[in-house]
Amino acid sequence: MKNKEGNYQGTAKQDFKPVLDLFNNASTSKEIEDVLKKNRNISNLTELSESIIAHRNKLDGFTEIDQITKVLGLDSQAFSALFSAFDKPTLPVEEEILQEVMWLHGTSVHIEKPEVFSNISRNKNGTRITGFSELKNEYQSFVHYAIPTPTFSSGNKFYIRSIYVLWRTSFTTQSLGTYTYVTDMEVWDGHQQISSNPPFQIIDIGNGYFITKLRINSSRKINFGVGVSFNQVIDTGDPANLGWVDYVSLGVEFVTRSNSGLLSF
Repeated sequence: MKNKEGNYQGTAKQDFKPVLDLFNNASTSKEIEDVLKKNRNISNLTELSESIIAHRNKLDGFTEIDQITKVLGLDSQAFSALFSAFDKPTLPVEEEILQEVMWLHGTSVHIEKPEVFSNISRNKNGTRITGFSELKNEYQSFVHYAIPTPTFSSGNKFYIRSIYVLWRTSFTTQSLGTYTYVTDMEVWDGHQQISSNPPFQIIDIGNGYFITKLRINSSRKINFGVGVSFNQVIDTGDPANLGWVDYVSLGVEFVTRSNSGLLSF
């Protein structure tokens, strides 16, 4: 903690955890110096950073400021400047820039198990999946979109921010025992799954076209090629009362992200 003059004395190790994390994670003195510059202007940054790198293997277990400063060969005032850099908590500010929105028409979707539905038809306005097959006694299958995928812009890799699905269903109410829903939506980058959403219904009371927006919370950069898959369920409760779902189109927002600085509190 600080004394009346504002210097740190006898601080417990956990009180300066951000500083110790900086010791452990930085590989060069330049990295430490850069971090300190972003937080606060500190004199003798180069000397301080080089001393940390040179002696940090001897710092483990020390809990008192005077012990650490003795190993580093710095006076307490110089080391107090290091703590001043972490007086206020800071968070990296990440800037997100929309670069591309890629759409794919529903006529190109692939149904993984077409035999479980009574009919699949591709029309000018997309692909219609109808009912379920009595022969298989199943009523669900993955529906796959393969998305044209940009991978970088000006040297920056892309991330996926949101997905938009345009579709339509014949089912307007659950009271008739006819409804459709998606048990899972998966997003893949090549062979790697990067996101999965919980089940959701796609009932529309107006029986018209509608768009569902799905936010993708993924920190993975896109490298290979994006696929979006829906595990589609059509449950009519009555084989004589077949319903349908139209997959019309799907859009994916591709963004770049960059660290635009540090936010202080």
